[in-house]
Amino acid sequence: MVMMQGERTAMLEPGTYADTFRALSASITQVKGRNIGIVDRGDHVEVSWLGDDGVRHERHFNEPDLASLREWGKKLRGAHRSAPTGITEAVRSLRDQGIPDAVESLRTLGQILDERAAEEIAIAEMTGGYWVSWNSRGAKVSMVFARDELTARALRYQTLRGRPDEAAPTMRRRR
Repeated sequence: MVMMQGERTAMLEPGTYADTFRALSASITQVKGRNIGIVDRGDHVEVSWLGDDGVRHERHFNEPDLASLREWGKKLRGAHRSAPTGITEAVRSLRDQGIPDAVESLRTLGQILDERAAEEIAIAEMTGGYWVSWNSRGAKVSMVFARDELTARALRYQTLRGRPDEAAPTMRRRR
């Protein structure tokens, strides 16, 4: 692919993943979606999920859509725990037990990608976790994150910030 000077290769950037993923997953959870896929195509972000109706759904997000999602994600910091309108009883039950749901899992995955300065991401939800691919400083990286690992990280982030209903700060590596 030939790029012109200033042309974007990714719509999502480090520092934007956690809030964007929080809003995307909250929206998909409300329609009882599962098996989420997220791919940054450069000129748009493609999000797909398997609906409660058994049909695969897909939506494309451009820059204004993503900016709106990030703002909604910031507003959801803590709000989705106290006002779960439209979210299934099963998810509420998990929250009541202190177990992070898909919103927390994807938000935590977003924090990890923010920490790693990831670009050009692709995510596929799979049984027990997520397969994730990204570019970092010119190197292609692929990893599987187990749901248990994301749950442990989410709880650790909550403990570090001391307030379970606010977004965790982005953890940065010290040089």
